[in-house]
Amino acid sequence: AYLLSEFVANFGRSAQDNLFATWGGSPTPKALRLSELSDNPAQRDNWRSALERLTTVELLDADGEAAAPVLADQRINAAVGQVLRLGQEGGVAAVMHENAQFGYERNMYGFRQIGRAIAALCLVIQILAIALPIEVSTPACLIGVVVSGAFLVLWMTLPSEKRTELAGARYARQLLIAAANENRNCTS
Repeated sequence: AYLLSEFVANFGRSAQDNLFATWGGSPTPKALRLSELSDNPAQRDNWRSALERLTTVELLDADGEAAAPVLADQRINAAVGQVLRLGQEGGVAAVMHENAQFGYERNMYGFRQIGRAIAALCLVIQILAIALPIEVSTPACLIGVVVSGAFLVLWMTLPSEKRTELAGARYARQLLIAAANENRNCTS
């Protein structure tokens, strides 16, 4: 079980690099960039202020971010790196849950082609077992066709870039909420 989980996780990590490149970065820095569109700029500004106070990393303003986007991302990543502990063992439950969910979605997305191939192969084998003149239990093979077909449908529909992106955004939001809450607790 461990080896299989590591095998799938490696596909997920590989897919993550490609997804982040497609999305223009990972979800947490994207939520903090002033150059990114935000559905709630006031919330983003609150998160940025809380991170600066909590980590003592000074984030660049809009002009600085536009002039030096690489430096801006380096500072954002440095600040975010200091609060990642909130999503790890002993951290905030909501952050840990969303972190796990993102990992699950990412791994499923990365492994989707192999999952589809395995489900399709099982479906073909079950159909051939029924069609060929060999001694098999037809009812058992019919159940196998239904189960393999259901798995193929699931592999074709569930793992998606959009689901993975949404899970990443939920994780980023929970992480930043937790950082803001920790900052509030430290200052009160």
